[in-house]
Amino acid sequence: MDWSVDLSGSFLKEPSGDPRPPARLERVLAVARAFLTTTALIAIYFDATEPQQYASLAYGLLLIYAVYSVVVLILVQSSPRLLPRHALLLHALDVVWTSLLTFISAGPVSPFFLFYLYTVVAAAYRWGLKETIWTTAVVVVIVFAQTAASAGQLAPEWFPRSEIEINRTIIRFAYLLLTAALVGYLAEQEKRFRIEMAALMRLSRDHH
Repeated sequence: MDWSVDLSGSFLKEPSGDPRPPARLERVLAVARAFLTTTALIAIYFDATEPQQYASLAYGLLLIYAVYSVVVLILVQSSPRLLPRHALLLHALDVVWTSLLTFISAGPVSPFFLFYLYTVVAAAYRWGLKETIWTTAVVVVIVFAQTAASAGQLAPEWFPRSEIEINRTIIRFAYLLLTAALVGYLAEQEKRFRIEMAALMRLSRDHH
């Protein structure tokens, strides 16, 4: 796999003067992903009370996701340079993995809902406010579909009707939206600060 840098893409293009290396970002996110998945795997191994629905399938998918996370961590740690499209691919796969895990384990009240917060924070960490909002919008649509499935309104032959805990669902939506707003705003401010500092450093060098 070619991991050389190509910043020609528009969506993931680093802002002019942004000194933040994409490889460093992905290393931090890879460590966080591996920690999150392996910790969840250990927790379920010692206490398999949740998720109750499709427990074996959920455990198997989580095991695969944890192995994938470790493999990504090894690849990122050994690769000094990354293509922006790799970041987009990893981000999309995180959303897909989380959606699969939550969809087979109680949807909006799944113990894996925390993984969605990781995807939102990762979007802010990689890019900024706009991408964080897009990620959150996609996640909200998915969670609404999971809520409909849990209520027996979507694919009832696959997902038997269950009682929806409205209070927990609302609180988790609030967590998600608040996290997206805060980290997206902070990421945008931090990105502008870095660009301004890089510009000031260039002016200082040119002056001297």
